[in-house]
Amino acid sequence: MDRPEVEGLIHVSELADHRVDHPRDVVAVGDVMTLRVVRIDAERRRLGLSLKRVDSARYMSSDWDID
Repeated sequence: MDRPEVEGLIHVSELADHRVDHPRDVVAVGDVMTLRVVRIDAERRRLGLSLKRVDSARYMSSDWDID
C-alpha cells in the first residue's frame, strides 16, 4: 500500500515570540531549521511544528515526558 509522505506544518504564530506579518520575514525557501514537534496527527499524516519553542526552557522539561 502506498502511503503519502508526512507533512510538517508550522502556523505563523509558531514562527517567533513577536508578531509576524508574513512568514518570509522569518524564514526563506531552502532554509534548514531545527523545529520542535508540537502536535502529531497520525490519521492525516501531519506534524504540527514550532520554531519559537525550540530553544525555550519552558518546553524542554517536557521533551522526554511520555504519558
